[in-house]
Amino acid sequence: AVSARSGNKRVRLTNIVLKQVLSECPVFVTHPAKRGGRVTDNEPVAGQLTADNRSFSIKTSDDHTPDFRIRLRDIMDIGTERQTIDGDERWSLSIKHLTDDGAANSKITARDDRQYKLLRQFAKREYKKRKHQLKKLSLSDDEKEVLVALYSASNQMDISMIIDKDADEFQAIINSLNNSGLVRTGGSGAELTGLGRVAVNRKVEDVNV
Repeated sequence: AVSARSGNKRVRLTNIVLKQVLSECPVFVTHPAKRGGRVTDNEPVAGQLTADNRSFSIKTSDDHTPDFRIRLRDIMDIGTERQTIDGDERWSLSIKHLTDDGAANSKITARDDRQYKLLRQFAKREYKKRKHQLKKLSLSDDEKEVLVALYSASNQMDISMIIDKDADEFQAIINSLNNSGLVRTGGSGAELTGLGRVAVNRKVEDVNV
């Protein structure tokens, strides 16, 4: 049925099928597996995953692993690796994503191989769209400098104090990055979006911080 459709109808139907298959899907999760680059000692625990258009949510059965949600827009990187769970080796998704406390890595695998493959397809398809979006962006050196400063700074740091620009010029750069979806602004000032962090990792290697 999906392959018989074309264009947007095929995309919409694919989304419906994936969301139905990934509704209350039994999974194993390690969350967080890393926090800020540091490997944790958390073990895989059982849970249930449900997907929607913009995120997937996981409820766990472990008191020490809270329920959590990964927004697709906040995914910074996706990889696969083998994990030993209940004595069996399984493929797991290793997802680097933004949380309210900064960047974290979570490992997720479905109990059923078919559901795992669909989960991987669902997450990677959105991530590939974001990488394609980045390829079309052209960043100035000033924009790269601000992105790297935001990436390196803590949430409490006012980066306008370390960027050598006047207030109007600095605000113009922030507005441009905001329009590109790389930065969002709120009560605590400007911060990188997930796409912005991917941009730092993939497009600004030539910036000397």
